[in-house]
Amino acid sequence: MTVPSEADIKKRKTNRDKLAKKITEDGHLKENELVRIVRKAIDSAWMTAAHKLVFLEDKVIPDMNPDTRTKWLIECNNCGNMFKLTDVNVDHVVGEFPCTNREEFMSYLISRLDVGFDDLQILCTDNPKKDYTGCHSIKTLAERNGLTFDQAKLEKGVIKIINLTATEQSNWLRNKGVKPGSNEEIRRNQIRNVLEQEKENAREYTS
Repeated sequence: MTVPSEADIKKRKTNRDKLAKKITEDGHLKENELVRIVRKAIDSAWMTAAHKLVFLEDKVIPDMNPDTRTKWLIECNNCGNMFKLTDVNVDHVVGEFPCTNREEFMSYLISRLDVGFDDLQILCTDNPKKDYTGCHSIKTLAERNGLTFDQAKLEKGVIKIINLTATEQSNWLRNKGVKPGSNEEIRRNQIRNVLEQEKENAREYTS
């Protein structure tokens, strides 16, 4: 006859104690855990929601170019470029509704699921392999930080460079003719200034 070992008993208690951290003494879920579960359930429902999928299908066009490996293409509503289906998201035009406590459950559910076609748009996504920053992540950054789309796009460029090593940040600045600052915060501001100047130069060139 097989009986639980000491290790088996200890493992079960460890698992139980780990789960117990998510509940109150009287057995209710703690609010942060309840929020996590509800938000996950709503977001999961959105992934397979019929109105989202129909909206996506209505935007798809066949790729009739025999030289490409794609069958279908779809246009980003923001930049106007064409992408493969795997490179776009169905986005809520008005997004970033909070869901941090039980009082916000219903408003979050409505904002995510009780929407129509006029409330949705197609936005391209990041493509690390092509070193491409998509409109969707830029819009999300803008909404979360109270920025315009152009400001968020610039900030994305700053983040991309500041995520490099300190040596790589410094080399980037030197290549732009700037003496690197002694710490990351100084270099961050220098990088932002360079990108802002490049953007301004590009605007003057095309005007």
